Amino acid sequence: MRRQTVLLAAASPIDRPANYGMLELRACKTVLAEARGMRVVVCESASIDGLRRALLMHSPVLVHLAAHADDGCVFLEDEEGYADAIAHEHLAAVLLAHHPPLEHVVATVCRSLALVERLADGGVTACGLRGRETAAGSVEFSRGLHEAVAAKRTFEFAVGEGLRRAALRGHRLNVEYRAPRPT
Repeated sequence: MRRQTVLLAAASPIDRPANYGMLELRACKTVLAEARGMRVVVCESASIDGLRRALLMHSPVLVHLAAHADDGCVFLEDEEGYADAIAHEHLAAVLLAHHPPLEHVVATVCRSLALVERLADGGVTACGLRGRETAAGSVEFSRGLHEAVAAKRTFEFAVGEGLRRAALRGHRLNVEYRAPRPT
C-alpha cells in the first residue's frame, strides 16, 4: 500500500497579528506521526511559491492550510516574511492543479467560504471557517480532525470529529464542509 502524504502549511506574516498556525500544525503533525501509512510534510512560513513547490514535490492527498485572511484573500508570506495577499480564486487554482492526487483541503482560515466553494466546484472536498473563529478553537478542531484522519475515517467524519473535539473544549466553530457535486 502506498503511503499517503499530508501537507501541513502555515503562514503568520510579521505584519499581521500573530496566529496559532504553527501550534496548530505541530499538534496535527504529532497526531499524524503515529498513523500507519501516512507521510507528513510541513511547510512553515508558507509562501505561494513554497506551497506550489511542496504540492509538486510531495503530491499530497490532503492539504491543511492555517493562515490569516480577509474578504476574498488569504495572507501567505512573501520572501521576507511579510503578508502576501493571495486571492481565493488564485489559491484555489494552484490547489486544483494538483487534483488528483489532492482530494481534501482543510483551511483553518477565517472567512474561507469562497475558497471552499471553489475547491468543491473543482472536485476537491474541502472545509473552512465561515467567519472569524478563535485560534484556540481552530487548534482543537484541527487536532480532532487529524485524529480521525490518522484513524482512516472518511473526511466528512473527520470534520465532524474536529467539531466534536472543539465543542468538548468549550469552542463553537462555524465550519463549512463541501464535497464535490456528483456529475
